[in-house]
Amino acid sequence: MRKEIVDSLVEDLEGSGAFKKVYKNIVPVWTQVKSMPAAAVIYEEEKKDPDNISNRNCYYVGIVNIVLYNKQSKNSYEDILSDLIDLVYQIINDNEFLCYKVIDSSVASMKRDGGIAHPYSIAQIKVEVRYKLSV
Repeated sequence: MRKEIVDSLVEDLEGSGAFKKVYKNIVPVWTQVKSMPAAAVIYEEEKKDPDNISNRNCYYVGIVNIVLYNKQSKNSYEDILSDLIDLVYQIINDNEFLCYKVIDSSVASMKRDGGIAHPYSIAQIKVEVRYKLSV
């Protein structure tokens, strides 16, 4: 399930046409990202939540980390991430795999660098997914 979640998000991000590069299961250091805007998707963390009724079933709660990278001209101080963040939120909400193959998915948190590494801007979106597998 982890692979399918990442694959479906990467496919939708690439299909949006908004990103020059989408990294899968790797989050490069911003200085190594050559084509921007770019995004990175990685299945970062998972917790197993056993079903108390049966030892055969359990829920998994996973965290998918989506990192957005963008760069602007050195003399510009515009917000170059908000539109990309909104686009990623929409992709998460509309993603067919997340809509039909998992119990629940939602944006758990978002943070951005605030231009500390100007002219680069970076945002991190954490998506929580909950699904069930039989073991």
